[in-house]
Amino acid sequence: MSELMVTRLLLDPMGAEAPDGEPGQVVQVSDGRANVYLEPDEFEELDQGIIMAMLSRAIPRPGGDTTAPAADRRDVQWPCG
Repeated sequence: MSELMVTRLLLDPMGAEAPDGEPGQVVQVSDGRANVYLEPDEFEELDQGIIMAMLSRAIPRPGGDTTAPAADRRDVQWPCG
């Protein structure tokens, strides 16, 4: 199982990392191939297996580049639908 990268983000300014110790307003979880975005409470409630399943269904970014600018990302937000 690959390691998950978790980044807590703010909505204002959009996409800025939350200060250390703060939950942020959105949690970005990446496996290096794709991202999913969760609310902080949702992230805390889900186990790693469910998050990995969500990532496996996400549309991968071309080349799996985790440093691609936001405009180049093909991320999937959860819940879908």
